[in-house]
Amino acid sequence: MTKSFLSKYEREKVNISVTKFFKLLDNLNVEYDEIDYIKNGYRVSSKRRVEERIITAFQKIDLEELEKLNRELIQELETTEDIFFLHNHLLVYSLICRVKNEKIDEEKVLPIKYYLFNTQYWGYYELRLFTNMMFIYDLETLEFLIEKALKEVYLYRDLNANQDDLARMLINMVLCCFDQHNNRKAQKYLKTIESIGVKETAFFEKVTIEFLNGILLIKNGHKTSGEEKCLFSLEVFKRLGMKEYASYYKNYLEQV
Repeated sequence: MTKSFLSKYEREKVNISVTKFFKLLDNLNVEYDEIDYIKNGYRVSSKRRVEERIITAFQKIDLEELEKLNRELIQELETTEDIFFLHNHLLVYSLICRVKNEKIDEEKVLPIKYYLFNTQYWGYYELRLFTNMMFIYDLETLEFLIEKALKEVYLYRDLNANQDDLARMLINMVLCCFDQHNNRKAQKYLKTIESIGVKETAFFEKVTIEFLNGILLIKNGHKTSGEEKCLFSLEVFKRLGMKEYASYYKNYLEQV
């Protein structure tokens, strides 16, 4: 197995089985992500770029970019039956509702609910979809689904990105518990995060967790110490250049 053979495969001159393909990559000391990156002209895939744009737009609370993305995804849906574009259109629609503080149309997001319920084994795609769409569920359903999600995440525990994804999932779960006025459950999932741990380099996650611990203190009657934690977290967000998040969570704090 040689690199020239791999080059022929890239140009669709030859076909090989999946097993042989991965054996070929292993023998050449090439990762699948690397060959996929090369195949896409030394760029991440178009779908990955869509996902990254969605995450960036929401992190910056950029309503204009979210609405632009929504229009693009609707346009894609007119020319393809790929469910990826439907799911991400519904995700962006839901994020727009969150930014505008508008109620989400429950019927509109049913396709995602059905998809996640009916998919027996969740991979990265399903886990990230669930993490970003947790707020469309009631708390009882969320608790059922997060147990499934945590089991699936465990299977990916040795992948580098896994720990960050897990922290974000649990952060969203805590926020959902607060939204549904269940401080006891919020405390439970904050303790779960603490027991699992967060990478030292995951600054955003660590600061957000500190902020949420402050919110829990306030909700449990310890207003002064809770506000101190929250205000410290907001200052750290600013120092990290995350001004949009500082503004978003400042508004969140004011509504507690």
